[in-house]
Amino acid sequence: MVLALCYAAFAAVWIIAIDLLVDALASGTVAHTTKGLLFVAGTAIALYALLRRQASQEADQRAQPHLADERTEDRIALARAHRSSEEMRLLSRRLLNAQEQERRDIARQLHDQLGQTLTVARLLVESTLEQIEDRDVSGMLQEAMKALESGLKETRTLTGILRPPMLDDLGLVPTLRWLMDRSTAGAGIEVTLDLPPDPGALESEVDVAAYRIAQEAIGNALQHGAPERLFIRLRVRSRVLTLTIEDDGCGFDPAQVLDGAVPFGRSGLLGIRERARALGGAVRIRSLPGQGTVVRAILPRRPRGPTA
Repeated sequence: MVLALCYAAFAAVWIIAIDLLVDALASGTVAHTTKGLLFVAGTAIALYALLRRQASQEADQRAQPHLADERTEDRIALARAHRSSEEMRLLSRRLLNAQEQERRDIARQLHDQLGQTLTVARLLVESTLEQIEDRDVSGMLQEAMKALESGLKETRTLTGILRPPMLDDLGLVPTLRWLMDRSTAGAGIEVTLDLPPDPGALESEVDVAAYRIAQEAIGNALQHGAPERLFIRLRVRSRVLTLTIEDDGCGFDPAQVLDGAVPFGRSGLLGIRERARALGGAVRIRSLPGQGTVVRAILPRRPRGPTA
């Protein structure tokens, strides 16, 4: 409608201008007619500007409800996405806590039941061995002693892998020292530890997450990286804990591993990230082929959200 009015106005101005010009040429009053043409042209321009402004306002008014609806839909979509992400994080956190509780129960059963049974059996064999003079029987009992001792050692190892008791009894720092000593024993690797003497009280979930991240990062480095040096640093501030594990091994491309292009290490990296995200933290992995690897986990001292 507005464009039709614009075209009509210009057509009228054009007709009037032609008529004036013809009359001026016929009568010889060109100067006077020029003034009239300028007046008509100015009027037409003003009319055009007014109509364009009105058309623009009408277009804005028609578009405004649609824009408001789009903004509302965008806000709703973002809110839903955020809520879904938060729900997934809390679900992951609950699953990890349930997994840790199951590991703790199995470790306790191994220690309290199987470990004690093997210990008693070892004592009985040792006592019997002292009373036996027959060399053949004595030799068999000695072999039984070795098997029982090996079983006890394996039980302690499994208990430590599932859930080291010192993590609950002594805290994160002594457990990290134990982890590093156990993991690198006899490997000829230079180990550097930069750990605070007293990190203060930490949430049990944070202790567990930091330990599992260190366990996975060190395991990946030893299994795939062939490093000569390992470095671990722990920094505890008022609100966050920062754990850094660095090695000088062969390195890798994190993107390829996470995308599944490399047939090893993906589940470990995903597990490290998932543990940090479940607590509201983050993990940064920096590595290049031939340049070693740095894994840095930033965890809140007090995890966000409920656990149940």
